[in-house]
Amino acid sequence: MDIEESDRGVVITSVADVENLLDKMLKLVFTHNNVSNKRIKSMFDASGPLSTFSSKYQMLYAFGYIRHDNYTDLELLKKLRNKLAHTTGLIRLESEEVAQILKLMSFFKAGQNQMDELVGLKRNRKEVYISKPDISEHEAAAMGLIKRSKSDFGIGISILKSRLVSDLERKLENEN
Repeated sequence: MDIEESDRGVVITSVADVENLLDKMLKLVFTHNNVSNKRIKSMFDASGPLSTFSSKYQMLYAFGYIRHDNYTDLELLKKLRNKLAHTTGLIRLESEEVAQILKLMSFFKAGQNQMDELVGLKRNRKEVYISKPDISEHEAAAMGLIKRSKSDFGIGISILKSRLVSDLERKLENEN
């Protein structure tokens, strides 16, 4: 995650990163099931059935390769990405409309808990809290700092990706 990226940019690039992981997961599943490379390539083409972010995680979920909680987080992530991509003007992770989506994401809460632990706070949040920054993002960047909501989101994305890989491994082990 680029700390100098805008909140909108962080979300959009994070979703693209998760989508790349979903591509790899699906290709592994298809290869594991002896699907030809030509057929795999055609499924991911612009007009193929797996050309969108949502079609990829829906396919993995439909066949049991990702758990329901991760599916829900992916649905919320799509909603968040679309919100930021289709909103004109400045929009931040701390804005009320964005915060309402973040508060529903289990990976964001996990990111907050991990960050609390990293900075030495001995608590396990039961609810997501999104604070309003005391300084501007530009002032924070000038001091080499990153907004807490942005760091929580970045850590949360890493946690989500790890959970998705674990889901896939679990399912593939059960198939063998």
